[in-house]
Amino acid sequence: MIYYIDMLLISFYRAFQTPIIGYLFGTFCLCLLCVLVGRGTYGLLSLWNHQWLDTHHRAMIRMHNLSLKALSFKNKNAYKACNKEANEAFGRFFFSQMAMGMSMLWPVPFALAWMDLRFAAVTFPVWGTGHSLGYLATFIPLFILVNILFVAAKRKLQVVPADRRGEDSPPEEMMTLADLMPEPVTRK
Repeated sequence: MIYYIDMLLISFYRAFQTPIIGYLFGTFCLCLLCVLVGRGTYGLLSLWNHQWLDTHHRAMIRMHNLSLKALSFKNKNAYKACNKEANEAFGRFFFSQMAMGMSMLWPVPFALAWMDLRFAAVTFPVWGTGHSLGYLATFIPLFILVNILFVAAKRKLQVVPADRRGEDSPPEEMMTLADLMPEPVTRK
C-alpha cells in the first residue's frame, strides 16, 4: 500500500522536465491533497457532531440572553447563575470547534514525513546569506496558499451547506447590552 501511495505522490513531482517546476508542482499537489483530506475530515466531523454542537451553541445564546435579562432586572444572583451556565456552554462549544478545526491539519505530518524520506537532502540556497532552506520552507507557504485558494474557490462556487437543523424555528439571536438600553426619546 505504501509503495502505491509513494508512486502516486512522486508522479506529481515527475510531471515536468524542469526539476524546480516539477518540485513546486508536486508540492502544490501534495498540499492540495492534504487540504482536501483535512477539509473532508472536518466536514464529516461537522456532520457527525452537528446536533451536539448546535445544542451547546443554543444553550450558550439562551443562557447569555437570560443573564442579560437578569441584569436588566438588577437580579445579581440570577445574572451570576445564568452567566456561569453561558460560560460553560461557550467553553464546550469553543473547544469542540477548536478540536474539529485541528482535524484539518492531520494529513500534514504524514505529508512532511513522506517529503522527508524523498527530499531530505534537497536544499534551496538563500541568496547572499550562505544559508539554505529545506523542503519545509516550500511546503508551509504552499500549504497556506492552497488553503487560501480553496476557501476562495469555495466562495466563488457559492458552496453553502444545507440547513441541517431540521427545525422550523429560527435560532435565538444573541442579545447585546445595547438591547437593554431604553429607546431614546425623540421630540417632535
